[in-house]
Amino acid sequence: METGASERHVGAGRDRDRALHERLLRRDPTAPSELAERCLATLVDALRRSFVSSVDQVMLEDAAIEMILKLGERPEQYDPERGSLASYLRMAARRDVLNDLESERRRNRHLAPLEDVELRSSARNLPWASTRDPAEALVDKLGHERVGRLREQFEGSELEMVDLLVDGERRTEVYADVLGLRDLPWEEQVREVKRAKDRLKKRMKRLWLGMADDA
Repeated sequence: METGASERHVGAGRDRDRALHERLLRRDPTAPSELAERCLATLVDALRRSFVSSVDQVMLEDAAIEMILKLGERPEQYDPERGSLASYLRMAARRDVLNDLESERRRNRHLAPLEDVELRSSARNLPWASTRDPAEALVDKLGHERVGRLREQFEGSELEMVDLLVDGERRTEVYADVLGLRDLPWEEQVREVKRAKDRLKKRMKRLWLGMADDA
């Protein structure tokens, strides 16, 4: 791309950033959806490139979603005169991921030892020990019997979500269907699905620890 064309392209991008930012500041109800549609996938890709395979992919997706939601709710935190929207989101989301990883490391240092010797020796390798999502390790680490015991603690839409988490499903629209949210605007679907998944993951983790203590 020639220099002049490149500069025009950058300028057009900045103009789009300013226009969208102004709509967010005016609380235009369609602006958050446009923000998500325009920036979410790119932000997830940028985080994956930044952290490669060192961080759980679900954690990165959650961080990207959370950053999009935060900017939609508090657009004044972004100044389009200081840089592009994509750059701001990438730097802010990366900072949040690093902060979350440090918080997890501090919490993990204070985890009580598990009673089961085998689990205790392998606990440091479990995904929930370094990320917020215990679901992906359930079948391998707990075995089918313990997964069955876990499923007995849930019913209805929560049980459907547990099964989706265990299967590794990540698409927001699939969870939105289970929760009956598809009639909501997309950004509200993202927000409510994330809240429901976070609550469920925390409960699953508590149950996991309880079953390990009982083993």
